[in-house]
Amino acid sequence: MDAGTVDKLRMTQDHARQSFIGREGTLLQGKQDGISILVPTRGRPAMLSRMLSSLFSLADSPDDLEVIVYIDDDDAETLAFDISPWNVIRIVGPRQTMGTLNAACYAKSSGDIVMLGNDDMVVRTRSWDTRIRDEVRNFPDRVYLLYPNDMHKRRKICTFPILSRVTCDSIGDPFPAEYRGAFIDVHVMDIFERLRGLDHTRIVYLDDVVFEHMHYQTGKSKFDSTYRERDRFGDDHTFLVLNDVRGWAVHRLKAIIDGTEPTPHERLVSSRPKGGWLIHLTWNILHGGSSPLSWRLRLFCWMWLRFVYRNVKTVFNSKSHTI
Repeated sequence: MDAGTVDKLRMTQDHARQSFIGREGTLLQGKQDGISILVPTRGRPAMLSRMLSSLFSLADSPDDLEVIVYIDDDDAETLAFDISPWNVIRIVGPRQTMGTLNAACYAKSSGDIVMLGNDDMVVRTRSWDTRIRDEVRNFPDRVYLLYPNDMHKRRKICTFPILSRVTCDSIGDPFPAEYRGAFIDVHVMDIFERLRGLDHTRIVYLDDVVFEHMHYQTGKSKFDSTYRERDRFGDDHTFLVLNDVRGWAVHRLKAIIDGTEPTPHERLVSSRPKGGWLIHLTWNILHGGSSPLSWRLRLFCWMWLRFVYRNVKTVFNSKSHTI
């Protein structure tokens, strides 16, 4: 990845942030350890209401929470939803990639603690906010990745990642605009797994804090149009392309932990080979990165199975259309 490509990535993310600044004010200005939850939503006002009710009702300090909700400007049903009972900042704009939506929500947030949320999650643990703040205090440099138990993927992946504002600002684009609908959680997890491979263990799985993911794959919700319109495999290649971006993020975070200053040119280092999908996968996952081998092998096998499944499904679908 050359300097021009990296600069283009940064410009894309900066545009995503700047496009929505000034829509509405923040709610947590001046409050230490305030928690901001970023929630892009579409066509699910009932789910959104359920999520907000569980989030605020089970918190010890609901006044120290803010939820930044992004609603598409063509989503009349959700636009009519009354958010006044809760501390919610509403952003209205055009349909965008998931990465861009989260970046827009982040630009309007003000909490020191930032969490990616979904409209299809339900909080099940009382005092969840106190539990998170207690864990955050173990990291005075503010470099950490916490994540709750989603009752689906559980420890395997950070479905709802919790990061500090210091971390988000340091790596510039924690939620890359290139991700259309998935893989942001894997992207974040990979960054912190690479840090772990450098003897900086900053990942904490909160098994006792339950944010249940009411996903249709678990039979807990219907397969609605929001699920249906998302390309399940649309971001696999994007994850590989952003390999160097994650490497740069690791360098930045390691510098904070070590108390050093990274030199600018190191963010542009790239050795990605040319070739097809399998070469990219093998190089970027197995060869590249500082993460433990166990994580890289698991990631490699998972992405390879996705690749096989996607192509087998495509073949069967094409045959069924010709019958």
